[in-house]
Amino acid sequence: MRYPTLLLALFITSGCAERVERNEGAIVFKHGKTPGEHRLLRDLLSRFEAESGIRVVDEILKGYGTVLDGPIPPGVLGEVFPATPQPLGDLVGGNTTDSQHALQARTLLSEGGWTFSEEERVWKKKDVVLTFTLATADEPELSATAEVLAREWRAAGISVDVHLYPLSELNTVVLRPRNYEAILFGEVVGRSLDLFAFWHSSQRNDPGLNLSLYTNAKADRLLAEGRATINTHEREKLYEQFVELVAEDRPAVFLYAPEFIYLVSKSLKGVELGALTTPAERYLNVHEWHINTERVWDIFVN
Repeated sequence: MRYPTLLLALFITSGCAERVERNEGAIVFKHGKTPGEHRLLRDLLSRFEAESGIRVVDEILKGYGTVLDGPIPPGVLGEVFPATPQPLGDLVGGNTTDSQHALQARTLLSEGGWTFSEEERVWKKKDVVLTFTLATADEPELSATAEVLAREWRAAGISVDVHLYPLSELNTVVLRPRNYEAILFGEVVGRSLDLFAFWHSSQRNDPGLNLSLYTNAKADRLLAEGRATINTHEREKLYEQFVELVAEDRPAVFLYAPEFIYLVSKSLKGVELGALTTPAERYLNVHEWHINTERVWDIFVN
């Protein structure tokens, strides 16, 4: 069954000059990167968004996922098509190789004024070295995804350290104090499609879920209006504008939405599901499931 309302993305902080006030003081991002350098890093990583998603879906999910290009999972915004039982399919891979990725990344860095040091095997601009850390949970799917991404970036000469944390430690040591440069994590958007907690600037501090510390006044307005609007069509129009802003600002690299896979007997009919928030929601239309049908006179059903 497809279309779960879960998405996985790489969230990248905005740079050391953007300080977020907290009760404990202020967060200072490591390595002394300027906002411009963080912008370059976000541009560089998001440039390969689609191909990275395809590669992860193929290698880690074995084809059972949907590649994303924005903050809203498939089957939530606009017309929702029921997910019906279908045969397990073959993998469909991307066309871009690691070497092509590396060449494109090196070209972008060179155009940005960076120089590759053959001796140190790193990209440098004056005294600044292009390096960053990627944090994620020590869970099989997340750790494997992080290694696939890191492999691509290292092929381009970008120095990246992957830090894995137990889920409880990730929450207390990394997520809550916003102690990271880039973090690989998932979001459950839900059927209500309330994106406020994930992207509004007021949610940058714990317990908010704005993991990229994204700040955009127009985006804030659209999110607030979308949360207050009860008209579905109007809300979708507001969120479409928000998606365009996110595509322009690139606060995160969106990777994939995993698929919920369930085996269904060929004799079972009437199984149609939309977007799933939890596994239990596959039973929402269980009253329509059936195996046999019989013809009856109209007099017995009217």
